[in-house]
Amino acid sequence: MIVGLLLSASIALTGIGPDGMVHEDDTVTICQELAATETETEWHWDRTYGSDDWYIAHVMMAEAGYTNKTERKYVGSVVLNRVDDERFPGTIQEVISQPGQYSTYSDGLFYMTVNGSWTSCDYWNPTDECWADAEELLDQWYRTGETMLDECYVWQSRGLQGSGGFRSEFGQWFGYS
Repeated sequence: MIVGLLLSASIALTGIGPDGMVHEDDTVTICQELAATETETEWHWDRTYGSDDWYIAHVMMAEAGYTNKTERKYVGSVVLNRVDDERFPGTIQEVISQPGQYSTYSDGLFYMTVNGSWTSCDYWNPTDECWADAEELLDQWYRTGETMLDECYVWQSRGLQGSGGFRSEFGQWFGYS
């Protein structure tokens, strides 16, 4: 978009001079001025209840909690792969809350555990490591459209699901269809 803006601005403002020639010096100056006024958009993580970041971090913690970075990112990757797959809902929240898909969501573990113990709080916060894992994974997905697992991996469970896949070192099956 910036390139189109710069191109159209330079053509409109440069035009053809009285001698019938395009004056590239003017084009460069205009483009440099426009580029100097552009600022790169900063990405801000949103850890508030209901945000994509919040949902991904919480499902990663609920499903793979205190395992390791790889296992948590596998769980998050399955969610993001589902968002990109036409067979599943198109948002992170809809994928996680889809009936019958994530037992930790439907049975309340997603909201009601602290360090593996039941609590009466409305929701709990993932560890700092889990937040960092979620943010790394989302950053990669937002920038490249890729996750830690190939896009065909859309199943994750303690039991066999999909037409193939692998069992992780912590006993979860990550399957594809």
